[in-house]
Amino acid sequence: MRWYHTISVINPVDGAKNEYGDTITTDGTPTFSPAWVQPMDATEEEINRDTRVSRFHVLVPKDTVVSAVSKIVWEGKNLEVLGEPQPFHNRNGLHHLEFDAREVLG
Repeated sequence: MRWYHTISVINPVDGAKNEYGDTITTDGTPTFSPAWVQPMDATEEEINRDTRVSRFHVLVPKDTVVSAVSKIVWEGKNLEVLGEPQPFHNRNGLHHLEFDAREVLG
């Protein structure tokens, strides 16, 4: 498979604790991964404000560290992963991971 794009994957890390003893989660250091990103659709919703939601389908190599709580940056767009990335197997075993992501503006 040819990976035509490069994405930044930002995974959360646990940091210090707040005054209530709860762990504060912050963004970790971005890691770069080759990827294939396909725009799916975009909608505009007008409920007291204008909101645009764009969705993308993303494929990454099998060793990419990405989860349902990861953030993705692609071509200047800040995307959130929708659900847990799913493995794609071929006859040789695990080939790559696939997931949907979205960008919400407004």
